[in-house]
Amino acid sequence: MAGLAIAGVGGFFGVTGVEDANQWSGVLGFFIGVAGLVVAVYSAVLTRRSLTPPVGPSNGSGNVDNTISGGTFAQATVQGGNISGLSFGSPGVPAGPSPSATGVTRTGDVRSTISGGTFHQPVVQGGDISGLSFGSPSGDTSPASGGGPTP
Repeated sequence: MAGLAIAGVGGFFGVTGVEDANQWSGVLGFFIGVAGLVVAVYSAVLTRRSLTPPVGPSNGSGNVDNTISGGTFAQATVQGGNISGLSFGSPGVPAGPSPSATGVTRTGDVRSTISGGTFHQPVVQGGDISGLSFGSPSGDTSPASGGGPTP
């Protein structure tokens, strides 16, 4: 198909003469350049889309979207992507030791949103949360004087 097109354009240039062929080649070159630019931009867009990681199973890959849209929360609230080693103490029982991290690293985005609600204890939001504990040996589960727990 391309060979026929080239042969046809060559025949057209041979019939029109050198001076007209020069003008026509400038016009055709412009349109071929514009078509090449369109194909390059389209290819860049397709490549950019293919670089976005797919949403996968909960092995640390994929996107996480946590949303709270109201309510009353009497205990600590935690939103995150990968959470390991999280422990809560209860009145009279100290928070236990936190297990070590699982070593899984998140490859997707984590979005945690709160659009309303009443929270009486700390709220922790993050991508990878590891070794976080609430409570103290005295059983006090209120936030620390600094405004909340330190992850």
